[in-house]
Amino acid sequence: SNPDIVEFKKSLDAVFDVIKKLRPMPHLYVYYVTTGIVGSDFLDEKRKAACARLSETNFFSEVDFELIGATELRDLYKGTQRQHEAHFTMEKKFTLPKMPGIEQAYSGVLRATDIVEMVTDQEGNVIKSLFFDNVRDFQGMNPVNRSIGDTIQTESRRQLFAVLNNGITMVTRRLDNAGDDFYMSDFQVVNGCQTCHVLAAFRNYLDERTYVNLRVIESKDEDAISAITEATNRQTAVSDDDLKTREEYQKDLEDMFNSFDGDEKLYFERRSQQYGSMSIEQTRIVNRNQLISAFAAMFLGEQHRAGRYTKKIREDRKEDLFTQQQDPLLYYTAAYALYRLEWLFRNGRIDRRYKIARYQLLAGMRVAIDGRNMDLPRGNRYSQRYCEAYLRILHRQADAERFFGELELLLDATVNANDPSRVLTRDLVKSVSFSDEFLARVARSDKWHRN
Repeated sequence: SNPDIVEFKKSLDAVFDVIKKLRPMPHLYVYYVTTGIVGSDFLDEKRKAACARLSETNFFSEVDFELIGATELRDLYKGTQRQHEAHFTMEKKFTLPKMPGIEQAYSGVLRATDIVEMVTDQEGNVIKSLFFDNVRDFQGMNPVNRSIGDTIQTESRRQLFAVLNNGITMVTRRLDNAGDDFYMSDFQVVNGCQTCHVLAAFRNYLDERTYVNLRVIESKDEDAISAITEATNRQTAVSDDDLKTREEYQKDLEDMFNSFDGDEKLYFERRSQQYGSMSIEQTRIVNRNQLISAFAAMFLGEQHRAGRYTKKIREDRKEDLFTQQQDPLLYYTAAYALYRLEWLFRNGRIDRRYKIARYQLLAGMRVAIDGRNMDLPRGNRYSQRYCEAYLRILHRQADAERFFGELELLLDATVNANDPSRVLTRDLVKSVSFSDEFLARVARSDKWHRN
């Protein structure tokens, strides 16, 4: 034991020497923390056994043993980054009855000016992190949002805002109130992102007669929060894909993409229009469909369907997509391979006539580096070594250009193998037999140093 542990043990011994004087007995909290995954039955059995042994000492009134893995660490960290506070007065309200997972909840109306103050910073900008758990980012001034803006700008309708708009739902980790005065901290807007942004955009038209429907819910139960988010958004035109943005793995992906900088940087669009208001190179933004196409082509053998049949791939291969056993780095690698290939096409480094076979080229890269083995590595350590072989090439433009240039030659050879007059067409790249023939040719080539 290091000196700190030795001193800590002496302190514990001193306390427990007078155990009879302790009333009540101490409550023990134990945390097992790892950057890996903690969802295994084996680890949970070990946790239960440790709890039982500690409880049998009769030194503690309660024993809480919590497993903290990579997902839990990320959520705890994000919680420290978005602990926003708000004070407001809500005179017109009623208390909702007690519900499982909900500490307390209120529904009422609040002045629109107070809402704007809650969701903007000192410079008047909307605080983006308040909408992290919202299923969609601000969609811009689309027809629905323009209509909300028109209502605010029209004096006679502005006073009817509370009955013309569905309102806003906020979930907070802490809610205190004294009469009509409320204080909340660590809160999120889980429904009403569009309304908040439009109110902020037209704040100069708001007056004390403009009210907004508001529900404030205090909960620390993640299952309850997820259910609230899904239920409130079912009432609006939100797709199933948008609702899936709350899945933990989607947040892991977003964090993985955000861990890169400079030319290695890509942006995973977890929520629709997430980066719409930011000055970002559009070619670096990867939406879910693009990510599925790249990953399925490169690592699932779906290169012949990746160009047009993303929805079908999602349905047929749903057990192989976005699973907790897959390191998010695999998805970043596939997305960057597609980005690099598109960059080479766009800048004339590769003849654009090969663009219709870009997903075959992605699959060709996997076979060139890793052979015909379709098994993906499990565990972050193995995945990182696996992906490094790809990223060493992809992150260097000259190396990527040479690599895909070699694959182009093999693609041409496959096209002309049996018929010199045959040309590369969309119908040809959708053929399973053509893809198999191309990948077999890549596998036979001695140009590659494989893992």
